[in-house]
Amino acid sequence: MKFLQTKNYKLKTSQGFTLVELLVASAIFSVVSIVAVGAILTINDANRKTQAIRAVVDNMNFTMESMSRKLRTGSNYHCDPITTGVGPGGTSVSERPCPIVGGEVKGATSMAYLSSEDITGNLQGQVVIYKLERPIPCTGTCRGRIITYKKDNNSTPIPVDMTPPEIDVQDLRFYVRTGRKPSVLISISGEIKLARANLSTSFNLQTTVSSRLR
Repeated sequence: MKFLQTKNYKLKTSQGFTLVELLVASAIFSVVSIVAVGAILTINDANRKTQAIRAVVDNMNFTMESMSRKLRTGSNYHCDPITTGVGPGGTSVSERPCPIVGGEVKGATSMAYLSSEDITGNLQGQVVIYKLERPIPCTGTCRGRIITYKKDNNSTPIPVDMTPPEIDVQDLRFYVRTGRKPSVLISISGEIKLARANLSTSFNLQTTVSSRLR
């Protein structure tokens, strides 16, 4: 006769983590967290700078579009009025193309034209001037600007800055062509300076405007 035998089973408990393993895991987690947070901050800072630059460029594009829109409805494009003595606010100006040197039109840093309206939109048939104003030599915090003039009724024309304060216009060129289809090529280059973001970047803009007047 066989007797049933019982066996005693002991519950095996698994071992816990050692202190060294916990320290290693904590160190790895900390390193990964620091790298991830640093990457997020870098991306956020780059996005903030990009948005700031975009806002300045949009303002500069608005200036370019404003000049182009008024030139399209203007006439008597005149190259380099600074050297020919043409002043703003007059009622007449002659056509004057930029000289051709070596088969290419030589640009000027200023131009005048007879606008259908002045900068205030009140008086018609006034001479409008666009020009580059830049101190030479330019040291310190000085900057180049695109200048036009404002004239109300019979008052003396006063200069008006057309460029955002963050823009340093280093070169402005007008390439004026006259004839049956007058046109102006405008080329602007300079630097965007964002003091708060400690950032500066160069830019180049160019557009061609043709007169819509017959």
